[in-house]
Amino acid sequence: MLLDARGVGVRLGRLRAFIHRGTLQGAREGALRGWTVAVKDNIAVQGWPLTCASAALEGYQAPYSADVVQAVLGEGAAVVGKTNMDEFGMGSRSRHSAHGAVRNPRDTTRTAGGSSGGSAAAVGAGAVRAGLGSDTGGSVRLPASYCGVAGFKPSWGVLSRWGLVSYAPACDVVGLLARTAADCAVLFEALLPGSQCRDPTALALAPPGAPVALRALTFGVPREWAPFVCDARALDAVLQGTHVRVRSVSIPSLRDAAALYADYVCMQAASTLARYTGVFTGAGAVPRVSADADGFGAHVRAYQHARLGPEVVRRVDAGRRLLATPGCWEGAVARVQQLQAEFARVFADGCDLVLGPTARYAAPALDAPPDPDEDVFTVPASLAGLPAISLPLGARDARGVAGVVGTQLVGPPRSDWLLLQAARELEGLFQ
Repeated sequence: MLLDARGVGVRLGRLRAFIHRGTLQGAREGALRGWTVAVKDNIAVQGWPLTCASAALEGYQAPYSADVVQAVLGEGAAVVGKTNMDEFGMGSRSRHSAHGAVRNPRDTTRTAGGSSGGSAAAVGAGAVRAGLGSDTGGSVRLPASYCGVAGFKPSWGVLSRWGLVSYAPACDVVGLLARTAADCAVLFEALLPGSQCRDPTALALAPPGAPVALRALTFGVPREWAPFVCDARALDAVLQGTHVRVRSVSIPSLRDAAALYADYVCMQAASTLARYTGVFTGAGAVPRVSADADGFGAHVRAYQHARLGPEVVRRVDAGRRLLATPGCWEGAVARVQQLQAEFARVFADGCDLVLGPTARYAAPALDAPPDPDEDVFTVPASLAGLPAISLPLGARDARGVAGVVGTQLVGPPRSDWLLLQAARELEGLFQ
């Protein structure tokens, strides 16, 4: 029995955080010895379900374990279950799931966020020390904000994605959830690819540099984010209570980042999810059975659209239409490159990190209507491939819940160690 923020008893099962429970014990020694880790259901664990919370994959079991799962086991952690999520990672509230919506452990009438809501809820409820998730546009950071935990999205290409089911490969990364940034840093180091990495896109990250004092860093706060802020209490507490050096900056592409993200990932999803829908995509494409012969694709082709949820069908169909429009993909790529260039100018102009909120507001009610701008603060780092972390700092609401809205830090490409160091120091100021 767990207690939510109101002191009400909550059974872990009521949260719907887990869709499969089991235990794989790791090595006898290692940096994660004694840790319990939950794994999002789009990351392969050999012999366990790999359904991406979709009825289309009901009964499918992973034939191997992802590199990141092998890494946590190799460092001594115990993997204790697969966690609920938005189907195929498509959502920001973990309610597009064949297993039902994930509830927030701090208030079960509210969402845990998505799409890694199950892992965030499991960490927030104290059921595990850490969770593995995936972050394509905020799917680790947004639930971290809503559940009052830390959520870290590494730079694109730093952690192996071997065994992560693809959604939008140009943005997908394995993300980490834990109670603290310090735990995220320990877990991150344990997951860094070694000689056995099977992901050809994973590149070695330089070791940490010399520590930099927090007071020596300059944080840029984008002016374009201001109109989207609904609850600034936590960010204001950070700005007023830490005396960090702050500079107002301009990143014009942030205004339309959410709309760009929607098009960019739907076009990728239409391609990568062709195995699930059983059709090819692109200009002049006609529905036909996919020719791939792997067991995973064959399992899904038997169902096609019939057992895919409406949000998945909507995004794939939207992506197919966009891909069939001449110049649409090329235009989206050009806009992503413009966003990357604008971030680069801010960092080159003396800002070490970008600072802002993670979410527009605290966790919405389970039945609250969707908000097209819900992930407006998280998608830019994903589009640009930058490392970002959400921290439960600052203000407390009427129930005393830390982190009404998470505080987000975004760093330059491959500045993961600097970002984690700054996050740990900021965290220490609020403990």
